[in-house]
Amino acid sequence: MRSLILTVLLAIPTTNVFAQQSAFRVCMEAEAGEAKYAPISAKLALSGGREATTFAMLTDQTMASDSEKPAIAAWADLYARCFRHDAPYLKAIPPDAADLIDASVSALISLAAKLYIGELTYGQFNNQRSEMGQRLRTGLASIQQREQSRVQAAANADYEARRQMAIQFLLGQQANQRSAPVQPFQMQVPAPAVITNCFRFGTQTTCTTH
Repeated sequence: MRSLILTVLLAIPTTNVFAQQSAFRVCMEAEAGEAKYAPISAKLALSGGREATTFAMLTDQTMASDSEKPAIAAWADLYARCFRHDAPYLKAIPPDAADLIDASVSALISLAAKLYIGELTYGQFNNQRSEMGQRLRTGLASIQQREQSRVQAAANADYEARRQMAIQFLLGQQANQRSAPVQPFQMQVPAPAVITNCFRFGTQTTCTTH
């Protein structure tokens, strides 16, 4: 199975379940540097994953200010728009993996809404986002293991089927050889030797063959 490079919710670099460069992440990285996101650029990881979440972000006890709320709303909108770029990709992976990622998307939007209205501090937002990412990675790793086991089981079944066919073919060949009629061996008997003895008496010759 392919390895997954899809980054969900910006904070969640997933395990190697499927291989594909995420259009979502490309989209986020292309726009996250715009000036409208500057007020929150030091508060949360805009386009990176766990590696972009700093200790200061995890321990930030401040609430979103009025000047930061428009940036939070714009970032959440950007996230939702960019995630739609991965729709074809999600159709190509196991349905339960796609559902897991989709649920994580909805959960991040909800977290952003709570941050916006002041129910969460930036630190709480970033910690819950990190925990959500860990749950997603664990879930996708489990799906990866299941898919690898399924592929291996199918390969083993195919090998066993071909092995049984080969055995049956060999048994059939042996049976054909045993059932073929055996031609009796005919020994060639040489013809008896013919010996002729002749005797001459005067002018008369007598021959005897035996």
